[in-house]
Amino acid sequence: MDPKASTCPWKFYLGRKEISESYSFPVIIGAVPGGKEKLRKFMVTAKQVEKDGSRGRILGHWEHQWDTIPICCYEPGLNYAHEGRQLNRRQTIPRSLNQSLMWTAPHHFVGSVVFVATFWKSSRLYWPHIESDPIVVTKEIHQPNFSQG
Repeated sequence: MDPKASTCPWKFYLGRKEISESYSFPVIIGAVPGGKEKLRKFMVTAKQVEKDGSRGRILGHWEHQWDTIPICCYEPGLNYAHEGRQLNRRQTIPRSLNQSLMWTAPHHFVGSVVFVATFWKSSRLYWPHIESDPIVVTKEIHQPNFSQG
């Protein structure tokens, strides 16, 4: 089935629009409002948004999660995937329709990032290149320590 013939039943939910470099935060993949389908499989990366709006290099690092598998296509930790069949074998499928992944912004990077995923409902029905809203990574602000002593 052509994935473009139907609307993807999952999307990204980001709790922030801006983060500091080296900051870790949850990237949530979940059912669209009103959706009730659990993910079978997904693959996600974080990509730099270039000045011309195109998608550039893969950035940041994903923290290991109990129900995800790192895929080292480029460098370890840059891509993450979830395989539903492995969860079924262990009988640990989450009851939630959402999947939370921890992503850490790179140190010494300032700019915009989008999360890009391919979602699979079955081997024949999938949605490639689903993007999040962009987040902005800013320079970390170091606060002086004013401890009294």
